[in-house]
Amino acid sequence: LDVALSEEHNDHLAVGAQHSLWDGFLLYWIGWMRDNMPGIAVTASSVMSSTFLDAISEGTLDIAIVYRPTQRTGLVIEHLFEEELVLLTSGDAAAPAPGNNYILINWGPEFLADHALAYSGLKQPGLFFDLGTLAVNYLLDKKASGYFPIRTARNFIKDGTLKLIKNAPRFVYPVYLVYPEDIDEVAFSQAKLGLIETLKTIETKAT
Repeated sequence: LDVALSEEHNDHLAVGAQHSLWDGFLLYWIGWMRDNMPGIAVTASSVMSSTFLDAISEGTLDIAIVYRPTQRTGLVIEHLFEEELVLLTSGDAAAPAPGNNYILINWGPEFLADHALAYSGLKQPGLFFDLGTLAVNYLLDKKASGYFPIRTARNFIKDGTLKLIKNAPRFVYPVYLVYPEDIDEVAFSQAKLGLIETLKTIETKAT
């Protein structure tokens, strides 16, 4: 991606990821890059995975972190970790779920398809959010339930703010790093190192 660099920056990386992957993961990575790669300017964006792959192929995006990307010529795809979505509630964890206070959160087409199969008898919920992890704020304010990544939910579960509905279906999606075969190795190699370090830090905190 061509951007006008300031005197403080000698290179640039354009990073894209699905909305759910920023909170509790990729924002930490951006922080790592600012601390360890101050000469690299970073542009971060959040849209759907298919758009990211088009942008990488067109050269307007350097790196994407997405669920289940499709293989394309000229792109490298590397597995990072498994994302698990679990059902949380700020109400009664023993109540049938999902109930009238249920929020259907858009975690992408894969989740919506799997959710439809798992809850085939569920009518359209009264709330449909396309807000990613921001939707947790609704649960903190109202008695409601919805699916969230376990990595962002652990602290809420630990302090009792939210409860895990243990008998509800769980959805697991592999997360991948995608980049062009001809990416600039100088900036990318260090950024990738930081990505791995960030993952290790998150895994350590989870144990």
